Amino acid sequence: MLERFVPFVGGIETMSAHLLSALAQNGHEVQIVTSQSDVPLRETDTWQGMPLFRLPMLTSLAHRDLRGILQARAGLRGIKQAFDPDVVHIQFSGPSSMFHWDTNEGAGVPTLVTVHSVATESTPNRSLYLDTVRKADWVASVSRHMLDWTLAHAPEIFEHSSVVYNGIPAEELPAQMPALPFEPPTILWIGRMVEWKRVDRLIDAAAQVMATNGVVRLCLAGDGPERQRLEALARDRGIAERTRFTGWVDAAERGALMRKATLVAIPSEAMENLPMVALEAAGYGRPIVGSRVSGLPEIVEHERSGLLVSNLTPQTLADAISRVLTDREKAREMGRQASKLVRSRFTSTQMVDAYEHLYGRLAGPRAG
Repeated sequence: MLERFVPFVGGIETMSAHLLSALAQNGHEVQIVTSQSDVPLRETDTWQGMPLFRLPMLTSLAHRDLRGILQARAGLRGIKQAFDPDVVHIQFSGPSSMFHWDTNEGAGVPTLVTVHSVATESTPNRSLYLDTVRKADWVASVSRHMLDWTLAHAPEIFEHSSVVYNGIPAEELPAQMPALPFEPPTILWIGRMVEWKRVDRLIDAAAQVMATNGVVRLCLAGDGPERQRLEALARDRGIAERTRFTGWVDAAERGALMRKATLVAIPSEAMENLPMVALEAAGYGRPIVGSRVSGLPEIVEHERSGLLVSNLTPQTLADAISRVLTDREKAREMGRQASKLVRSRFTSTQMVDAYEHLYGRLAGPRAG
């Protein structure tokens, strides 16, 4: 179960696609349940041969639609009764998990919950987050930082929790690290354009860098509620002609953008627990310049595979970007170290093996 899936593209969706594809190839019988969107998609579908069900979970909650809530609950109960799963795996990032608990009657199906972000004091679903991890039979966190935070608020899960890092399939990485391009020097950002990603600070920082190096280019790949404001900001800062807004990009397009990038910027101010874009950047041998928050330091080794900024401002971000762009040999060495790190610690094979071990542990006699 997950909040969103194809055709939507994001870190959780990408990680889930890698995992689901590998599980099917390894002979597991898998069914996928996700939420319907405000733009209606097919309720019953398939993805790579696996049944895919879209239920009005998020939409009914968002619109306080009691009929939709009851429909989603009945639909999920019917799917479970027909499929009789050995394990339910929830990719938790929002409120749709409540539908699982409402339909997990009797002894219940063993439940594995993967958490992708922490629930701070201001997070609307904080109580649901803590309730979900406390009910789960096992909690997997995509970063050590996030698991430590969760244990501090729910210490009772210590004996049934672990870190399972996201991973990148080897076939999606170049066999050899592409040369780092400097003609022109290009700053790449990929993601959902929301406020906490702080793309506005990146635009301000890029404007400062471009003031002293006019050939630098900025590429912003993605979309979201902040896009119009960010486009206006680029115009206001006088860098619109040197800034490219691509909209959403697929895997092939992401790879092409990575090859053209000199560095990848991740200036988020919070909640970046183990961003897939950081793993992709490292896999392509691109140094990362990012904020020292959440799980990002578990991917980026400061001064070795990238630069981390503790007090993120447009000025400190611009200084870090300029260091990478001006010291080309240092940038190349950072890229080499980043590539080595992701290929040794963050592979899809390692991720899939870890989850298959947990499935077997939780299913126990049911799988026999």
